[in-house]
Amino acid sequence: MLVKFHTPSHGDITYDGRVGVALLKLMGRTGNVPGALDAEQVPAALEALRKSVAAHSDQADEANDGDNDKEEAVALGTRAFPLIELLEAAVAENDYVSWE
Repeated sequence: MLVKFHTPSHGDITYDGRVGVALLKLMGRTGNVPGALDAEQVPAALEALRKSVAAHSDQADEANDGDNDKEEAVALGTRAFPLIELLEAAVAENDYVSWE
């Protein structure tokens, strides 16, 4: 499964389902796919995601599922960065954000 984020003011961002759902939860959402945020809800979701990333800045997201022990973990901030940019663009243009 993939989770694709969309807003009119930014290019689409696609995540692996596990990562996409985790980021949705860090934004204060349920993790249900599909879903959307009204333009008025986007600033709060962006702030929640920023706070969550800052609180977990010393942790890395395990990039593998045990298939390859040589894969390195990817920092949560690195994974979240494209979504933060998308949310910032939506806030700047007062746009909605949807995901499927």
